[in-house]
Amino acid sequence: MDADLKNLFGVTLLAIKRGETINTTINGETIIQQDDILYVMGEPEKIAEFNKEIKL
Repeated sequence: MDADLKNLFGVTLLAIKRGETINTTINGETIIQQDDILYVMGEPEKIAEFNKEIKL
């Protein structure tokens, strides 16, 4: 998943907060769910583009 986000949007997914739990073990089987809070790293413009596209 992280490689896909890097290729598609130019951002790196660092962690996912789901409820009170923060998951930093991101792999190809990680599923992003509605109401997840995503911690990403990248250029501000790329993060803005990602936010527009993902709209979870």
